[in-house]
Amino acid sequence: MVDEAPQDICRQIVFLIDCNPSLWGSNCSVEDSSNAIRLCVLKILTYFSNINVRGKRSNLRWGYKLFNSKTLSHQFERHEFKDFSVEVFEEFETEVSKKLNESLAQVSNTLEQNEPDGEKGCSFVKPTAGAKCISCALTNVVHDFQWERPDISSPVRSTRGNNNLLHGNRSSTTRNVMFLLSGCPCDDESISNFTGETSSSLRTFDSVRNILMPSMLFKEFKERHICLHWVNIGNAQQEVIN
Repeated sequence: MVDEAPQDICRQIVFLIDCNPSLWGSNCSVEDSSNAIRLCVLKILTYFSNINVRGKRSNLRWGYKLFNSKTLSHQFERHEFKDFSVEVFEEFETEVSKKLNESLAQVSNTLEQNEPDGEKGCSFVKPTAGAKCISCALTNVVHDFQWERPDISSPVRSTRGNNNLLHGNRSSTTRNVMFLLSGCPCDDESISNFTGETSSSLRTFDSVRNILMPSMLFKEFKERHICLHWVNIGNAQQEVIN
């Protein structure tokens, strides 16, 4: 009888990070916001990298995507999972600071353009609801990463002279986790603003979920076995919502 070898566990983690400056409030600088995001991501990665399930080997790969919940974007970009290393994390820190500064500059330019100037100030375009922007970002990130890994769990028959070829009795398990770092609505008014719907049409949890994650997107999450967590970074207050 052949002893069963332990499973190889690969944890694939993606951070979907909202760079909308309005989430942090006027008293929070870009540097403060950037530091808070970096610290949050570092804590999560450190936690998962230190998980040691007895009898199972762990391998951590991670990635990230930056977006703005004030902008509706259907842009797909190919991203690769990377190892949790100092070099990769430093690249992430630089990219976060750069994106936050760009988002803040974009807001300043928009405010200047919208200043009343005769008839120019009379036109007003209603911004896209935050829920739809986040839903679009979730759709993008599902397709940006290669969540499925090659199946190496099939047993390999042993051959003469090599009774343990390729560790034929070893199996592999992939656990996909996504962390959404964005502001989370907390009352009826903020939920209505977030979804762009009236409170009377949002009487159930499903009605809100269907706006944020339509059935097709929910199906894609389920097919890829992605577990979604929401980290509330509104006003620099971090809270995890499953």
